[in-house]
Amino acid sequence: MTESSGSSLSQCFLKTSLESLGFSFASGNARFHRCIHPESTSMNLNKALIGGGPTTERFLKAFDRHIEDERKLQQALQKCLGTDETLAVQPSLIRILLNVDSIQQHVVGVLLEKLVESAEEGKGVQRQILQQMRWLDNIIDGKELSEKLVEIIPVCPPPVQRDLIAAIPDIVDDRGHRNVIKSFMELMQESSELTVPILDAFSNLTLKGEIAEQVVNSVLNTLVSTRLEDLPVLIRFLLQSTPRKGLQKVVTALRMNLNFFGGARRGKSAKQDSSLILDTLKSAVRFQRAVALAFFKEIAAIEKAVEHKILDLWILLMIHSLSSHRRQVESLMKKKILAELFTLSFFKFAFQQHRSVVQDMSVSLLTIASTFLQSDSAQVRAVGGLFYTNLFSAAEGIHLRQDVVGNLITHVGSGMQGEINSALDQLQSLCERLPSLMQPMVAFVRGMLDFLEGFTKAQIRKVYQIFGRLATCKEAKSSTFASELMIVIRKQLTNPHFQDIGVVGAVALLSYVTPEGHTSSKDMLGLLDSIFRIAKSNSGLQILLADEFSLTIERQTLTPELVNNVQDKIADDFEAYFLNEDLKEEDPRGWMGISGEGSVAIGIWPTLNSAKSHIVSLPASFRLLQICEGFQHQGSRLGIDALLAAKLFLYPKDREDISNLAHEDQEKMCSSLFYAIQWTRELLNAFGDQKEEDVRTKVAQRARDILELEAKLGKLMKQMGDPAASNFIPFGITDNDFKTCTDSASISSLKTAVKLAPKSASKSASKRPKKSSKGKLDKNHVPRLRKYYRTVSLKSLQILEYPLKELCNQENFDPGSTLDASVVRYMIEEMRYLLNDTDRTSSSHSRMGRGESVSAADMLSDLLPSIPYICHHADASAEALQRGELEPEILECCNDLRAIIRGVAESLDIILRMDHLKEDPLLWKVLEQFALAGSEEEKKLIEYSEVSEDQKLHICKLLYKFLKTLHVSLPHLGDKVFVMDLMEKVVIYTESRCQESCASLSEIGHNLLVTRWSKDEKLGSGTIGRALRMYIGFADDPLDIIESLVATMTAGIPNRRGKRKNKRKSNQKKKKRKSANKENEPEDNNAEDVDCKGEGDAEEQPVRDPLHATLSTSTLPAYYSVVVDELVKSFSRPRKASDTEPTLVFLSRHARAFKCIMQLCKIYYDKTPLLTSALKSGRAFVERFVRHNFQFVQTNFSSCQKDIVDMLKAVQQGTRVMQMICTHGKRNRVSNLISIIPTSKKVLENFIYQVKKIFKGNDCLGAFWQGNLKHRGMDGKEISQPQSSDEEDEREDETDDGGTQSDEN
Repeated sequence: MTESSGSSLSQCFLKTSLESLGFSFASGNARFHRCIHPESTSMNLNKALIGGGPTTERFLKAFDRHIEDERKLQQALQKCLGTDETLAVQPSLIRILLNVDSIQQHVVGVLLEKLVESAEEGKGVQRQILQQMRWLDNIIDGKELSEKLVEIIPVCPPPVQRDLIAAIPDIVDDRGHRNVIKSFMELMQESSELTVPILDAFSNLTLKGEIAEQVVNSVLNTLVSTRLEDLPVLIRFLLQSTPRKGLQKVVTALRMNLNFFGGARRGKSAKQDSSLILDTLKSAVRFQRAVALAFFKEIAAIEKAVEHKILDLWILLMIHSLSSHRRQVESLMKKKILAELFTLSFFKFAFQQHRSVVQDMSVSLLTIASTFLQSDSAQVRAVGGLFYTNLFSAAEGIHLRQDVVGNLITHVGSGMQGEINSALDQLQSLCERLPSLMQPMVAFVRGMLDFLEGFTKAQIRKVYQIFGRLATCKEAKSSTFASELMIVIRKQLTNPHFQDIGVVGAVALLSYVTPEGHTSSKDMLGLLDSIFRIAKSNSGLQILLADEFSLTIERQTLTPELVNNVQDKIADDFEAYFLNEDLKEEDPRGWMGISGEGSVAIGIWPTLNSAKSHIVSLPASFRLLQICEGFQHQGSRLGIDALLAAKLFLYPKDREDISNLAHEDQEKMCSSLFYAIQWTRELLNAFGDQKEEDVRTKVAQRARDILELEAKLGKLMKQMGDPAASNFIPFGITDNDFKTCTDSASISSLKTAVKLAPKSASKSASKRPKKSSKGKLDKNHVPRLRKYYRTVSLKSLQILEYPLKELCNQENFDPGSTLDASVVRYMIEEMRYLLNDTDRTSSSHSRMGRGESVSAADMLSDLLPSIPYICHHADASAEALQRGELEPEILECCNDLRAIIRGVAESLDIILRMDHLKEDPLLWKVLEQFALAGSEEEKKLIEYSEVSEDQKLHICKLLYKFLKTLHVSLPHLGDKVFVMDLMEKVVIYTESRCQESCASLSEIGHNLLVTRWSKDEKLGSGTIGRALRMYIGFADDPLDIIESLVATMTAGIPNRRGKRKNKRKSNQKKKKRKSANKENEPEDNNAEDVDCKGEGDAEEQPVRDPLHATLSTSTLPAYYSVVVDELVKSFSRPRKASDTEPTLVFLSRHARAFKCIMQLCKIYYDKTPLLTSALKSGRAFVERFVRHNFQFVQTNFSSCQKDIVDMLKAVQQGTRVMQMICTHGKRNRVSNLISIIPTSKKVLENFIYQVKKIFKGNDCLGAFWQGNLKHRGMDGKEISQPQSSDEEDEREDETDDGGTQSDEN
């Protein structure tokens, strides 16, 4: 028989067999077979072939030959016709045969062969074959089927591989899942291209128990090498398939490996992939609460800024979109901002690199920005403002911009000063950077006019600067806003209640006039004439106008034409009111003239007599005049230098006794001196930064004159007597006017300045005030007036280049080229006040003399050139104070030298607290200048835009050495402690720390503790605590010091309990003796006094340790609190968990120290603060011990059983004391203890159960015994009946090698 005839017979047999069962093959050109009842056909065919044998074999051969024909194979894979001739709705022939159990395995094998052949030849029937094998009613051998499917994957092309992997979960049953999963994991490790289909397949397979963990771990291993476009699928699988138990591990791995943000890859595809990843994370966070909590915990646990990623911000915003987590996210972000874990640079980078993400997260960002801007913290408000500005710039449509501007306007009307200032700053920033986008928002911005009445001058200025920018920008040419603004300002100028607002608004609008602008020059000059004309009638408006123009011209925002007009007007007024050329050389009313410098005098006294209202504007007018002069001549003021040498026209010098004068005359004389001081201070501002030597000499003389004038004023006010002197306010100044110019924060700072101000410039100022004949202390009233002074600019500190007169050789120096120590002290006091005022939201016009508070950056820029001179004076003062025998000149100015050092240290402390400038190179330039003061290194400013961490560390190291020099020289305890705290700030100012500085700081803390201070300078508990923290916290091995201190505290008063018992017996005997002899014998007062004194001495007995002179029973709670806190911190230090032996030694030492420090509570149980510290810190210690170290204990228990059991026993003895403290607190109703008892008991309970779990897991349950713990008091005695009914039996564990239990304490 030929092959063709055999094939024909086989097909005939196949056709006959199936047609007898109700199946009809397609005939002729028909495309589809026909089968009306496929289930019946499969069932009957299975019955016919179930026994196997020749019939089955013949049928299978016929089937194999039938599908060798490609056309017939296609027909066999297509669905069959049912009753309807036009619709193929019945299963295909292949599907019918696959449902026949007896031939299923053979058919599957043939189909898989055909699949491989078609894949190699590219015939494209593989998908049809896989479709027929899906979702079979019954699988005969699932394991074999899965093995066959997995075997053919490697031999198929990649497209077929993906189709096959995607189909396998629908083909195999549960019995084959395990084999498929293992094969898929191996395949995924070999080929990263198949990651996506394999993960999709995993999602459709049954993953339970260990298999699920293995799959997750396998997927996590591929996370680093996975392509960016495949990450969304991988992330979705991990977050959906991971059991809740292992979810935290997955979240940690995702955070560590998702580095696509800020990477090198850029372009459209990268942005799309990043968006897909964020969408995946967003879906997981929103629909899986466990995922949101896991991410939240992971981010909250990060304690270093460098460990945070941009992804953390986006995930927090995703979690914030869940209404139930908004407060938690906002609170966490605030904490991280305040802790400097989230910095402004961090947020800026995130927003600049991912603008599309900002748009997607706009709802959450708007909500958080609104909350942050309402915060009390300036750091948090700055971040909120950054959110608003970036939302505005990233917005793709006008609606989001309207939301941003609308929110900011709402903040402006809130009434809270910090919130208003932050909102105005952001609006002003947007107007300066994006005027074209802000111009359509004029309708919203115009609404701020309703809030002006309650604003400070600085805020009004910002509002009008915003208006001016929008009214004069190019986009506003077709707008009528400029005309409307002019109308509003003119109305305000004509209304007496709003004239000050009008003046500020007019000057702000003039500052935006440009020659090429579309505003009329004629209108602007007319406005200028109007405000000067209106201001002449009001001295307050004169000052305000002069200060506003001074500020505007100083910023160089006024055109030269307008500056010329302003200078002409102010020069005419100044000459008319204040200059006097008729004063003769010998006239006693001429004060403080410089010989040979002309006869010009400043007519303060004549002005007070003839035009009192104008005297108030003298300093402000001169300030404006000198700023205009500097603007016209590139900073030079030689054109008006005659005013520097001009005399002061005051009352006659010989009139020193004013006690007999009328009160009005007394106030007039005092006011003239006050305005003389104001004038002289403005001279320092005008000429302090001039380079000419003769000018500098004159400025130094004027600085001395200020102190002389203050001394004269102090003498006159003393003669006035109280209450006249106490109520004296210079003419033209009222407290009400002063308060309207400043907010509560500024007033507070001014009061601080008055408190810290030097009492007098004379030598008697350094001495204690003497009692008058009436027995009352002489009072210096001048410091009270300092809050009304005009500010001395930091640029004027350049006069400090002259050396200290008291410390230099008088033969080698011209007296005119030296400065008294009192002058240097005065200038440094001014510097300290100005730096302290940089964070104020508003400031007094009369005090600041600028109309607004100066920014910290501007202040540091002005200070920078003078820092070498300031540090030189501090070094010279320190060197002078360190001498063993002080010279008479130095003794007289000793307090001034000490104040110079303290002032420099306090100023540096203020600079270090400028957290918002911590990343600014300007701040590090300033710190570098301070650091190089005591160094021999080259004094070179930082010339780079960014400061590296190594450079920061080097600067802090040098700065620490400079402060150490000052610390050694200071004789008083309070000054030493302040500088010591400042040194600590320097050490921890950067992420990395200098080990040398840490060791030195620890030694300084120790020296402070061992020094025996006098009674006048006794260490308080707070100071002891700070010194002890430095001594322990910065040591190389804190645990050594802790162990030493615990031993000292334990052995210091060894028989305290026995002494108390004897004292109680002695007291009882005395009471009996007194009661028996009460009627017959008088009381023995002397004996009783002696006895009480002895008891008090026992209580205050110092511990007998020469190395700790400050340790006594009265300071013991302070010592104990710090020691136990530092023990917890030392226990929390990072270490390598892989090193078994060092880790075990580390844990054992801390366990023993914990036991010993807890045992101290049994001796000093009457000190409640000590018990409170013990319970709080003990709870933290046990909690950390369980959470972070029990995994190590469980892993190494079998190899180090004895050491671990001893360690657990030591901890257990400490927990017993904690139980006693809990019982003591309940019995005696100690409120401080009762509040922390529940959480402490919970931690102790967890410790017991975790210990039991470890012993049970290592088959050592015999070494563990758990039972009811007897209630014992702090004295160790058993308490039979607890005092409170809610007190439950406490459970305690015992760990012992022999499995015994002991209740002994």
